Amino acid sequence: MRRAPRIAVDLPVSLYLLSQTVKGRITDLSLTGAHIALPEKVKLHVPLIDLKFPLLSTKSPDLEVLARVVRLSDSGVGVEFLDLDSHNRSRLWDALLPLVPRRFSECPFCGKEIKGRGNKCPGCQMPQALHTVGYQDWLGEVNSGEPEEMVGVSEPMRQVFNLIRKIAATDLPVLVTGASGTGKEMVARSIHQRSLRAEGPFVAINCAAIPKELLESELFGHEKGAFTGAYRTSIGTVERAQGGTLFLDEVGELPLELQVKLLRFLQEFTFERVGGRKTLKADLRVISATNSDLTAAIKEGNFREDLYYLLDVLSVALPPLKHRDDDLLIMATIFLKR
Repeated sequence: MRRAPRIAVDLPVSLYLLSQTVKGRITDLSLTGAHIALPEKVKLHVPLIDLKFPLLSTKSPDLEVLARVVRLSDSGVGVEFLDLDSHNRSRLWDALLPLVPRRFSECPFCGKEIKGRGNKCPGCQMPQALHTVGYQDWLGEVNSGEPEEMVGVSEPMRQVFNLIRKIAATDLPVLVTGASGTGKEMVARSIHQRSLRAEGPFVAINCAAIPKELLESELFGHEKGAFTGAYRTSIGTVERAQGGTLFLDEVGELPLELQVKLLRFLQEFTFERVGGRKTLKADLRVISATNSDLTAAIKEGNFREDLYYLLDVLSVALPPLKHRDDDLLIMATIFLKR
């Protein structure tokens, strides 16, 4: 993806640096970053800063975003925005749109010609029409090799995006719930990619797709000769996820006997391979997902309550598509282009 051009502006900005707040001014701004002029006496020695600044419209609340310092100079600091969710990215685009010296030919939703630079298409009156065509046209097409991003501007999805940003900063277990197809694995990957473990592996295992006789071996690995057909030592998904994130999809389908072993693992983060005696230590984060009601499964005796509370330290509930009316046309357009 090409880097967005910067637009000359003059906006006050607050920089939150650990225990102090520094005032500066944004001299140029884009969808991906900004240059901030600082008082001469201020010297930055931190890699990440929290920014808060008003957009060009006084009617809009201040934009708050985490940024990475990419350049230091006598005139100030250059920063790159991190984890700008779809809602705030759209707000930023709305603010910069009137300043962009470009015209867009047609609406991606109704196909009618766009005249002027208003935020709504004159044909279908879709407020997000220019967000899609303008954002992609300005930044360039997304490279097919890049990971897919979650799409959404509806209020339920804005809440999910904000929650992902907050959860990613911690290292606690997360339980993602929602109907099939709502993007539970995408949420897990988004949390991993924004966490301190982003450089480590993301390893997923579908607990419902593996026979229960093999599931323990898939999770924890096995030693040579542990069972018929075990001709060599094999490591499991837990060991492959060292330093990164282990994603347990459809965790509600785990058999009760394996729930006991998973419970012990989550308590101590130690385990033994099947057929082994050596205790191994794991350094990873656990994110699990389910489309079933685990509280009902607990009442029916099909899921351990103590395991549930270890998995559900933090939770993300994904809304069904019927509650995302504002996203339908945007998603349809993206799928059509693919």
